[in-house]
Amino acid sequence: MSKEIINGLLQLGFNQGWVLNGEEITLWEHSTPIPSKEQILEAAKSYIEPELSVADKLSSVGLTVEDLKKALGI
Repeated sequence: MSKEIINGLLQLGFNQGWVLNGEEITLWEHSTPIPSKEQILEAAKSYIEPELSVADKLSSVGLTVEDLKKALGI
């Protein structure tokens, strides 16, 4: 469930300024109150993992965009 809490915090716009220990937020460096667990879990339902770019995906397997173009004959 901690992944859901992280995703919910990210969806709510809290990309930093907090520390999670298990399912508990142990550090909160924002002027706004900590969202409730229910709010966080509801936001997590809308979270979509950022997609890696094509170049990132290719580099993860040791290729470049140029390698792909050559293979496709472009």
